[in-house]
Amino acid sequence: MRAVDRNLPLVVEGVEHEAEDVVSLRLANGGPLPRWRPGAHIDLVLPSGLVRQYSLRGDPSEKDHYRIAVRKVGVASAEVHALTPGTRVTVRGPRTAFPFVGDGPFLFVAGGVGITPILPMVHRAAAAQADWRLVYTGRSRASMPFLDELPDDDRVRIRPDAEYGIPASGAELLEGLPDGASVYCVPADSPQVRAGPGRPGGRRRVDADLRRPRHHCPRPMTPGEPRRR
Repeated sequence: MRAVDRNLPLVVEGVEHEAEDVVSLRLANGGPLPRWRPGAHIDLVLPSGLVRQYSLRGDPSEKDHYRIAVRKVGVASAEVHALTPGTRVTVRGPRTAFPFVGDGPFLFVAGGVGITPILPMVHRAAAAQADWRLVYTGRSRASMPFLDELPDDDRVRIRPDAEYGIPASGAELLEGLPDGASVYCVPADSPQVRAGPGRPGGRRRVDADLRRPRHHCPRPMTPGEPRRR
């Protein structure tokens, strides 16, 4: 059995409200947990038996707990929101299907709760004194978690749709892209990405703009796979 396939019995140590319909969970078992890198996720086995994948957040050097963030949009995510401290859950992983590599320059694009895997990457790039920029989008500031955890830096661009309007395309989010930059994007929670293909700024156009060579985005889920819901 591979280490990432082992079942880790964990306990919900804390539940925090982070934004509209977004909570974060702190999971631990009293001992050191397998290490992880920015972009990693875990498989969370809920008490009902449902299994969903959630990106890890926080500082990878903190080995005594895992932290995840979940927006309530479906049955499984509603179950996560109903968890209380002391609830026992099972975790598999961590896995790194969205690895953060390279020396920069980097452009990070995050939509809503999609900031979860991006934020550890931003902090890693800042610590390495790399050339980086972040564009963080969402419906409104109230719907955008972890605004208070963003670096206090003029390279951070916060772009709520309520203040700036929905972008016409993903290309608008790539303005000022440095030559040779690697783009790391998790736009799936932003309304411009969820919009239908017949609407300006819909899924197909934004995906086409963001999913290009040297652009790193989590691959789309296929039917039958666990989803972040």
